[in-house]
Amino acid sequence: MHVIVPGHARSQPLERSDVLGLYWLVEPAPDLGRLLRLSRDSAGRDRLLSDDEARVAEAERRAAEAKARAVEAEARAVEAEGRRIAEARVRELEAELARRSKG
Repeated sequence: MHVIVPGHARSQPLERSDVLGLYWLVEPAPDLGRLLRLSRDSAGRDRLLSDDEARVAEAERRAAEAKARAVEAEARAVEAEGRRIAEARVRELEAELARRSKG
């Protein structure tokens, strides 16, 4: 990323780099003023991430996957418990039917 001079309005269309096949984007940066970034789309919504941003995004993705796995495991446990209870009830009813048939 490069520090650039102020004066570039965000409302201006993004310039495309024919060499990179990407678009130049000026973004505000709290500590530096403005930064020159690259985007995959002309609207600037799909910008390339810095190394730090990529690390944070990867950590967030992994955390979300771990949470999803935990939710799935809990759902499987609940389902297994429900099945166990239902099977126990079926056995009780079968035993009662067997008693009534004999009696």
